[in-house]
Order: sequence, then structure tokens, then C-alpha cells
Amino acid sequence: MSKTVADINGVETYVINSGTLENKGFEISFNFTPFKAGGEVGGFRWDIDPQIGQVLNTLLTKAVNNNSFEKEQDEIFYTNYLDGSALIEGEPLNTFFSYKFMGLSPEDGRPMYYDVEKEHEEEYLEMDREEVFRRVMKVSGTRVPVLQGGVTNTFSYKRMSLSLNFAYSFGSKIRLMRLYGANSNGTTVAPLPERNVRREFVKRWQRPGDEKHTNIPGLLPNSEYASTLRPWWKTGNNNSINFADNIWQMYDNSDIRVVSGNYLKCSSMTIRYNLSSELLKKTPFSNISLSLNALNLFTISAKELKGQDPSQAGFAKPNLSVRPSYTFQFNVTF
Repeated sequence: MSKTVADINGVETYVINSGTLENKGFEISFNFTPFKAGGEVGGFRWDIDPQIGQVLNTLLTKAVNNNSFEKEQDEIFYTNYLDGSALIEGEPLNTFFSYKFMGLSPEDGRPMYYDVEKEHEEEYLEMDREEVFRRVMKVSGTRVPVLQGGVTNTFSYKRMSLSLNFAYSFGSKIRLMRLYGANSNGTTVAPLPERNVRREFVKRWQRPGDEKHTNIPGLLPNSEYASTLRPWWKTGNNNSINFADNIWQMYDNSDIRVVSGNYLKCSSMTIRYNLSSELLKKTPFSNISLSLNALNLFTISAKELKGQDPSQAGFAKPNLSVRPSYTFQFNVTF
């Protein structure tokens, strides 16, 4: 694991053996021909080549740090729980946590969460920081799929062939793209007319009773919004139990914004045609082929993603979704 060390070593971090990790898994690759007709040459043929891989890991123990400086440098923060970088005994690596969404306020539509009331202040001050994180958050899953692989299908008939390659992934969880951004401010929470905003805001809370039909928070007036940026757990002496930035950051990282990362993707398709040898007899060419290649044709995934690429996982700045691309090839062999 990457470990923070004193800069007297010449570096800020280096990789060390830190704890005991158990990995279990398998990988299978095989090919077969489920259908063949018309003889060995020129007839219709279907070949399939699936690959299956599974890896399960569990952190059995992590090293206990007795060095006061390194222990302070290695301190875990709530962001480590949110992005899956915290090492938690008994859980797989890349396990991430989310805040427990309770609903929208019927008064102004602001998001609410379980176990974050100020009445817990004295109790949380007596608890270890990570105990507080586990109190206000819940396990959402792992960023890494349990089962993944691909399937290649090849259909051939005489001089024409069609190849379809699929990739699949099952068992992971991902976050939806942020609604308020990494650092919420008055502009992102209360969008100005001249700025682009997410279409989801059309279905936001607008009046009492909307909380029964939507989970998109309302837009607060600037005076009320400013107070949400300094919640009780970030004021005074409460920094020792700081478990979130603000309620908007909590919304982006709440369990209601976590969906299945399962997907089936058509990663490539190739249609190829070889000209007959009879046509090539009077030419200097031994082979001529034409082919049309297509990449990233489609992806079947959770409907909540609405075009978000499931491989982005929602833990980094979002990129444009993967778009299809097409290539025409003309191959000549002398």
C-alpha cells in the first residue's frame, strides 16, 4: 500500500507491505463452434470465444502504526470512505461508503440525512473518527467488478465474415455524475439564468408536497444557502468529528446517487469481404479485402445513468460518454 512518510526520506510516500490481503478468483477462456453447415469450406459457421474472470479480495488485517508522526500522516478522512481508498478490515479493497439520504425537507426542499443531527455532537466527540464515519455513512459496494470478461462471436459464410465483440462487467457499484460539483457554491446550487444547469433541476422540489414525488433538492435563497456551507460539525471545536463538507456535497455522495455498475457493451463489430481468387488471377494481387469496423456501438446498463458511461464510476470528473466510431478499410496483398 502507499504510505505517507517523513520527507526526511527524500520522498513523501512509498509502497510498503501493509497488512494481509486474501485474493480468490478464477479466469476461464475457451472457444467452440455451436453451428457449422455446408462443409468445411464456404459453408456457414459460427465460432464463439468467451472469457470469464472473477476476483474477490478481502482485507484480513492492516498494519498497526505505532509511530506518532506516521500515524498522524496516515490518518483517515471522510473522503477516503467516500472514494473507496480507506482500508477497512473485513471488506474488499475499493469498498466505498455513502451518506444515508432521509429525504427532502417539506419546508424548503433541502436534503436531509440520518444520524447527522446536532444532538449527536457529544456522542460523536467520544467516538473514534472512523466510528463516526461508519455511523453517518453506509456501505454502498465496491468500485471493482466481481465478474468481468468478454465474448467474441464470428459468423462466416463463403468469403464474408462478421465479428462481434462484447465486454461485460458485473458486481460493481458507481455514483451518478455530481449534481452540484466537487465544490458547491452559490452558482451551482442556485443556478443563474445565463449558466447551463443539469436537466434534473427541472424536476426539483419547488413547493411543500413535492418531496413525496422527487428527490432533487430545491434551490435555496442565497441568504439561506450560505448557512448550509458551515454546518454544525465544521464549526468551533467540532473539527475532530468533521464527516462532510456540506449538505450538497453529501447529496452527491449519498446512497440515493449510487446505482449498479453492471453493463454489457458491444465494443467492436467488423464486417469483412474477401474478393474471390478467380477475379484476382489477372491482377498482381494475391488478396483484396474490404472491411467496415465499428467501435463502441452500444452499452446496456442501468437506466438511471442516462448516458453516463458506467466505466467512469462517478469518482472523478466526468468525461464525455464513449461515442461510436466507424472505419472503412481496403486491404491489398501482393
